[in-house]
Amino acid sequence: MIPATDNGNVLNLAAAIQVLIFFMEEKLKTTKIRLKHDSRKNYYFYSKFLKITSMTNTHIGKLILRVTFSVLIIWLHGFPKIQNLMTDEPQFPSIFGMGVVISLILAIIAETVFPFLVIIGYKTRLATIPIIITMLVAAFVYHAQDPMSVKEKPLLFLFGFIAVAFLGAGKYSIDKK
Repeated sequence: MIPATDNGNVLNLAAAIQVLIFFMEEKLKTTKIRLKHDSRKNYYFYSKFLKITSMTNTHIGKLILRVTFSVLIIWLHGFPKIQNLMTDEPQFPSIFGMGVVISLILAIIAETVFPFLVIIGYKTRLATIPIIITMLVAAFVYHAQDPMSVKEKPLLFLFGFIAVAFLGAGKYSIDKK
């Protein structure tokens, strides 16, 4: 039963739900009839379609994960550090006694160059290693005494890039694996 409409608009939410149920029931009826009629061909088609769709979704998911985390780390961390380096006296902690400028340059490389490699999908698993090390240092050395709310961003980036390292770049990358 199709609900009443007023000038093409569904009158209320219950009517909209009824329309959705109607179309779902019709779709299920036609699918069952097709499967009963020629089940081998349809099963083969549906299994291949679902396999292709799930593989494509996996690769799109990998693309979204690596591009999102990389763009965010470049935008939120890399660019501000480049601006900091361009000032007369850069403000940055001297990590492991390397000095302010060297520590800042290493952080800039890890937060701009390597995420760019991750975005394009070139040697993605190797490119995540310096980013992971930088986020480990940020979370557990530089922010060691800070509350968890301050460690939150480096930890999120850390686990995001660990996931990218385990998953790899996927089909939509320069490496295409």
